[in-house]
Amino acid sequence: MMLCLATACGPASRVNAPEDADIMVDILPTEKLTVAEPPAAVLSPVLSTVTSPSPTATPEPTATPKPTDSDPLAAYTIIEMDKGGYINKNGVNMRKGPSTRFELIATLDMYTPLRITGECDGWYRVRIVSDNSVGFIKKDFVTRGYAPEPTPKPKPTVTPKPSYNPSGNYTEEEVLLVAKLAYLESGHTTKGFKAVASVVLNRVLHKSFPNTIEGVIYAPGQFSVVGELDSTTPSNGAINAVRDVLNGNGPILPKDVLNFRAARLGRVWGNLEYYCTIANNCYFRRK
Repeated sequence: MMLCLATACGPASRVNAPEDADIMVDILPTEKLTVAEPPAAVLSPVLSTVTSPSPTATPEPTATPKPTDSDPLAAYTIIEMDKGGYINKNGVNMRKGPSTRFELIATLDMYTPLRITGECDGWYRVRIVSDNSVGFIKKDFVTRGYAPEPTPKPKPTVTPKPSYNPSGNYTEEEVLLVAKLAYLESGHTTKGFKAVASVVLNRVLHKSFPNTIEGVIYAPGQFSVVGELDSTTPSNGAINAVRDVLNGNGPILPKDVLNFRAARLGRVWGNLEYYCTIANNCYFRRK
């Protein structure tokens, strides 16, 4: 006899019973029934649209109105006045109105005289004395009162040429050099020696000639006997006469007598003025 424990029987598991058993039981394995749940609904993703805020428009800057040339002082109050003054620095700007926003009129030098005709917010309204132009200058650059006289630039010191000095300005070497020239040129008289020495000294002291004895005597084209000086020995009379002129009593001829030549050549010599004849020379002065 077989007993089915389920409504639907499949192959049974057979359990061997003892031989004396009357009943054979077929035991079916218990199966777990799984009830399938309906699938969950799949939700489509919701797309959120985020709207970015629009940027705030930057306002246009308010333009600062420029002063007009027709009425540049409309926004300023001028305190009227009338004072003298002057510019106290170099390179000071004068403008059409009391602000650096106004047009530049001129640049003025130190000590420029002016009249202060008004005052406004740290500026002076001024009138330039030289040309009557009117404008505004910062008060810091204007001093009231009269401009001081500019300090004159010192003139270069000119070393004066030696003057006639009884104590002696010339060396014995210079005296000897002039004595040699006088000995060769003068006709061997004391007055002749002194006349030649006078011309040499006058030239040393004149702006048109060298300021030394040697420079005067050896100047090109002046004295024809310079080639003989080294080999000449002057007399004591020539030396004493020349020393008296150079380091004693000075020249015996006026200071404008600067030339001489042999008397045999005459008293007319270009634009020079004849002065006198001494020994064998004619002496001439510059006109």
